[in-house]
Amino acid sequence: MLGLTKTLSNELAPDGILVKVVCPGFTHTSRLEEQAKWKAMQTREPYEEVTIDWQRDIYIGRMARPREIDDLVVFLASERASYLTGAVMQVDEGLVRILF
Repeated sequence: MLGLTKTLSNELAPDGILVKVVCPGFTHTSRLEEQAKWKAMQTREPYEEVTIDWQRDIYIGRMARPREIDDLVVFLASERASYLTGAVMQVDEGLVRILF
């Protein structure tokens, strides 16, 4: 993702096109709730236990709220981020443990 983002940003910047990528981690959405309910049904675990298991690996101790991701996207699309291109934003509470 990083390589593609950098390549596109270099190629498109002269035309005024900025490339920014947001890579969210676990985010508490209705889709994630559906997946947790499905897993709970398959494994016969309580729904709450499934979500607790998922959050166990998250350093912050909770999933992101959709608004937290939304706020970043709004900033990246704004004039205040008009000099930013070729950026990959990991919004995953440190879950991805590699360096870019």
